[in-house]
Amino acid sequence: MKPLAMTLGDPAGIGPEVMAKVLAARTFDTPITLIGARWALEKGAAAAGVELPEIPAVATADLQTTPI
Repeated sequence: MKPLAMTLGDPAGIGPEVMAKVLAARTFDTPITLIGARWALEKGAAAAGVELPEIPAVATADLQTTPI
Protein backbone atom coordinates (compact mmCIF):
# COMPACT_ATOMS: atom_id res chain seq x y z
CA MET A 1 0.00 0.00 0.00
CA LYS A 2 1.07 3.55 -0.62
CA PRO A 3 1.74 5.76 2.42
CA LEU A 4 -0.88 8.32 3.44
CA ALA A 5 -0.43 11.94 4.50
CA MET A 6 -3.28 13.29 6.60
CA THR A 7 -3.91 16.58 8.36
CA LEU A 8 -5.67 17.14 11.65
CA GLY A 9 -7.67 20.02 10.22
CA ASP A 10 -8.79 22.83 12.49
CA PRO A 11 -7.38 22.25 16.00
CA ALA A 12 -10.69 23.53 17.43
CA GLY A 13 -12.75 21.21 15.21
CA ILE A 14 -13.45 17.47 15.33
CA GLY A 15 -10.44 16.49 13.19
CA PRO A 16 -8.03 15.83 16.06
CA GLU A 17 -10.61 13.67 17.88
CA VAL A 18 -11.43 11.68 14.73
CA MET A 19 -7.74 11.16 13.90
CA ALA A 20 -7.02 10.07 17.48
CA LYS A 21 -9.75 7.43 17.18
CA VAL A 22 -8.35 6.24 13.84
CA LEU A 23 -4.83 5.93 15.24
CA ALA A 24 -5.97 4.23 18.46
CA ALA A 25 -8.02 1.63 16.57
CA ARG A 26 -5.56 1.24 13.72
CA THR A 27 -5.93 -2.16 12.12
CA PHE A 28 -3.93 -1.56 8.95
CA ASP A 29 -0.24 -1.42 8.07
CA THR A 30 -0.22 1.60 5.78
CA PRO A 31 2.37 4.18 6.91
CA ILE A 32 0.75 7.49 7.87
CA THR A 33 2.41 10.89 7.94
CA LEU A 34 0.34 13.04 10.24
CA ILE A 35 0.47 16.80 9.70
CA GLY A 36 -0.64 18.92 12.62
CA ALA A 37 0.06 20.01 16.15
CA ARG A 38 0.82 17.22 18.64
CA TRP A 39 -1.02 19.10 21.40
CA ALA A 40 -4.20 19.13 19.27
CA LEU A 41 -3.96 15.37 18.68
CA GLU A 42 -3.39 14.74 22.40
CA LYS A 43 -6.37 16.93 23.28
CA GLY A 44 -8.47 15.06 20.71
CA ALA A 45 -7.43 11.73 22.23
CA ALA A 46 -8.43 12.95 25.69
CA ALA A 47 -11.82 14.09 24.37
CA ALA A 48 -12.32 10.73 22.62
CA GLY A 49 -11.20 8.76 25.67
CA VAL A 50 -8.55 6.82 23.73
CA GLU A 51 -4.83 6.21 24.17
CA LEU A 52 -2.56 7.15 21.32
CA PRO A 53 0.06 4.71 20.08
CA GLU A 54 3.72 5.71 20.11
CA ILE A 55 4.06 8.43 17.48
CA PRO A 56 7.59 9.55 16.60
CA ALA A 57 8.06 13.22 15.84
CA VAL A 58 10.00 13.85 12.66
CA ALA A 59 9.87 17.63 12.82
CA THR A 60 8.02 20.03 15.07
CA ALA A 61 7.49 23.76 15.14
CA ASP A 62 5.78 25.99 17.65
CA LEU A 63 3.53 28.39 15.81
CA GLN A 64 2.44 31.68 17.28
CA THR A 65 -0.89 33.07 16.21
CA THR A 66 -1.56 36.78 16.01
CA PRO A 67 -5.11 38.11 16.01
CA ILE A 68 -5.95 40.15 12.93
